[in-house]
Amino acid sequence: MQSKETMKKIGLDAYTALGKSHQALEEHIAKLEDTIKNGRLSDKEWVTLVRKMVKFTHKYEDMRAGQAYMNALYEVSPKLYNEITGTSADCFYVDFKLHKFMQYLNGAELDEN
Repeated sequence: MQSKETMKKIGLDAYTALGKSHQALEEHIAKLEDTIKNGRLSDKEWVTLVRKMVKFTHKYEDMRAGQAYMNALYEVSPKLYNEITGTSADCFYVDFKLHKFMQYLNGAELDEN
């Protein structure tokens, strides 16, 4: 059985390693370009969109994924938010439209049939 001191040391090492990997991730994200890659959002905008979506769902427990994504999109790109609102890719009111939302952000055209 490990001593409490050994367990504390292992825990501290793991915490320090996690902190370093998180810092490395943040540095990598900061270096991402703002140019459009594949789709309508840059890599950096995609990361920001997902992070904001997660923050919304943690802050508002009753918020659905579609609502969180649309709110996050408004903060990342009001122009894209306005393009999607009221279309077949608008997932604010119904989550089953999330796949069309993602497809549109990845470059697909809207299918209004």
